[in-house]
Amino acid sequence: MRKVLKRITAFLIATATAVTMFGSTASALTAGSSYSFSETSTGVSYNWPQKIGADGKWHSSYGNLTMRTLKSKGEPLYCLEPYKGATGSSVTALALDETPAWYSLNSTARKGITLASIYGYKGGSDFTIGGATYLKKDAYVGTQMLIWEWITAYGTDFSASASSPVKSALNDTQEKCYNAILTKCKNHRNPVTFNPSSVTLKSTGESNAQYVTATVKN
Repeated sequence: MRKVLKRITAFLIATATAVTMFGSTASALTAGSSYSFSETSTGVSYNWPQKIGADGKWHSSYGNLTMRTLKSKGEPLYCLEPYKGATGSSVTALALDETPAWYSLNSTARKGITLASIYGYKGGSDFTIGGATYLKKDAYVGTQMLIWEWITAYGTDFSASASSPVKSALNDTQEKCYNAILTKCKNHRNPVTFNPSSVTLKSTGESNAQYVTATVKN
C-alpha cells in the first residue's frame, strides 16, 4: 500500500521530486505517484550572492523566479534547492523526512521554512493576510523568497527585516506580503503570557472537585 502524504505544502527538488511537509491543511499526495505542474513567469529576478548556506556549503544563485502549480491540486510547488536547476513538467511525491535535501539544512532553517509554509500562500486566486489581500503571484513570490532566505542562511531570525537580496528582488506589494508572512511567523514563536500567572477554572474536573488551577510558566 502506498503512503498517503498529508501536507502543509509541497516542495520541488532538483531530482523532479515533490517532497511534502506533513500537516492537515492541504489535500493529500500519494508517495510514488506522479503529478504534473504548470509554470508561470513571475517577472521577478533574484540574485543570492556567494555565501555559506543553511547546509554548511558555499553557494550562489541567480535567475528568474518561476511560479509552479500542481495541476490536479491547484496548489503551489515551492523550490527547496535554489542552487540547482529543475527541468520537466511533472514530479514524483516523496515524504519530506525521506530526502537528504531537507536534513542537509540546519535546524534553524527547517524551523523557519516550516513556519513560512504554515503562514505563506497555499493556493487560490488570491491571498489575505494581515488585513490585506494579494494576488496569487505576489503571494507566491513573497512566500518563496522567505523560504529561500532560510535556505541561503540570510534568514536567521523572524524579528529581522528582509535581507538585501530579497529587497532588491521584490516590488513594494510583494515585499508587503513578505513582511505580513514574516510577522505571522514571528508571532507564532512568541510565548503565551498570562497576568496573573495563575488561572482558576471553577467547576471543572472530577465530580467531587471544586476547582482546577492551571499555572503557566514562561
